[in-house]
This record gives sequence, C-alpha cells and structure tokens, in this order.
Amino acid sequence: MEKVVAQFLCYTNNKDDYVLSRKYDNDAFLYLMRHENHTNIEKLNIKFHNPNKYDEIINTLWNPNGNKSFGYTYINEKVARVYNPNLIMVQHRLRSDTVSLQGYFYALAIKLELSHGVTVIVYASANINDHNRLNQKPHRNPVLEDTESFTAEIDSESDIRNGQITKFFVNISGYLIKKKDNYVDLTYLNSVNNIIVLFYYIFYFYFVVYILKFIKNVYPMCKYAYL
Repeated sequence: MEKVVAQFLCYTNNKDDYVLSRKYDNDAFLYLMRHENHTNIEKLNIKFHNPNKYDEIINTLWNPNGNKSFGYTYINEKVARVYNPNLIMVQHRLRSDTVSLQGYFYALAIKLELSHGVTVIVYASANINDHNRLNQKPHRNPVLEDTESFTAEIDSESDIRNGQITKFFVNISGYLIKKKDNYVDLTYLNSVNNIIVLFYYIFYFYFVVYILKFIKNVYPMCKYAYL
C-alpha cells in the first residue's frame, strides 16, 4: 500500500489539474479532476478551527463499522479482514431507494502517520475474489499504477455470490489530515469506477454529505453542519 499512499498524496497535493466545482465558503471547497482515463476524481478541502480535534477526527474516520443513512441512501460499513491494526480490508454497501439499486465494494484501507500532525487514511480496491458469479473480472485501476499485484479471497454473503447487488470499485479514496496551529486541514479524495452514471452521482452526493455531517459530529458548532 505504500505506492498507493504515494500516489494518493500526488492527487491530494495537485493544485493544477482540478477545477472548482463548488465553494461553500472561504474554508470549504469542492474540486473536480477529469482524469486522462475518463475517470473523475473529486477532492473536498475543509479547514475547521479547532486543532484539538485532530486525534478525534482520525479515530472517527478510522472506524468503518456501522450504518449511516442520508434521506433515501443507506450505507453499511464493516471490517472484512484485519492484517494489522493499521491495515484492514473493508466492505461498504450502498443502497439507494431513489433508483432501487444496491451496490457494494471491497477495499484495502491503511492508516499511516506521515509525520507529527500529518496522517493519511487511504482506500483502494484490489483484485479480491468475492465469488460474485456475475462479475469475476479483475479490476484495472485507471488512476493508480501497480495496484493489481495484491490478490485475496473473501467469504462473501449469498447476495454478493449470487450477483444480486452491483459490484463496483474504489479507484482511490481517503483522507489527508493535517494539524495546524489554529485549525485542522482535512482533504478528502474520491474516485469510483464501474458504476452506472445515476448511481455514481448518488454516491458522489453521499461522500460530500458524509464529510459535512461528520464535521458536525466532531465540531458541533461548525457552520457547515447545515449545508
């Protein structure tokens, strides 16, 4: 995963290839990159002025178990396998009643402290054999290099094995958290592959709403809570 982290940092630190998609205010910006392989990469950058929340933010984000709901969209997250305390495999399920679709993905997730006050949490799908009888094609990541070497087999649930829900892949996703003197700088990066357009935009909406609601939870007085 070290190569994935290095490429994640290249995408998060890139300032030239993104266009501004939405400005919430002077502390919150959403950017979009059209990758050369016809894949979108979204980047959400938020500053909030409570540096003492740095550790709490990391601990909250590094907790993939649980259920979340946003209107008619529902997310179920769980740890599928633990390699060590900072390297795990996760399963995310997404259900949208708006378009009567269900989807899921498996991804490797790593938490790494790069230096004092700088931590990354990065997700990327690998070639994981989940015994989905309708989708057994290997994943070719369009935004990362040298990520096809990791393979694993997982004992998935019957609805996945029977191909009853849509399989998709996380090209790259994650958080770069930096503790500054007067604020915490949070950058969230997201790119999803192999998913129908309408379902993709529901997922895209979910990730923005999730981060904004997350900030409300760790910093209740934050002005983004009601955006």
